[in-house]
Amino acid sequence: MKIRNGFVSNSSSSSFCIYGTYLEFEDLIKMSIQNNIITSKEAKDFEKNGEWYELETMINNKTGLELNLDEESNAWIGRSWSEIGDDETGKQFKDSVEQKLRELKIDGDIETFKSCP
Repeated sequence: MKIRNGFVSNSSSSSFCIYGTYLEFEDLIKMSIQNNIITSKEAKDFEKNGEWYELETMINNKTGLELNLDEESNAWIGRSWSEIGDDETGKQFKDSVEQKLRELKIDGDIETFKSCP
């Protein structure tokens, strides 16, 4: 397991509630490279510099999904329940997350994850 140094924007010290899936950190990096979110060089630079919050920002901006990382290199990707649209049903919300995860070829159990400080 890789341990990251540096600032983590959505660390375990902050709470989140997302509908999505859990990824091993190595799988997150592979997925990001395969989907042209980052390059192999960028992944090496992130690892060297320990500035993983940039990866969070890139994934959030390029996928429309929210990435939450913690100090132990755990990764959750999905959408925050607080972002459900006023005109969106719970089923539509879940379907949109599941579709995006399939497009990114991310497998895994899709459910609601909660983290409380």
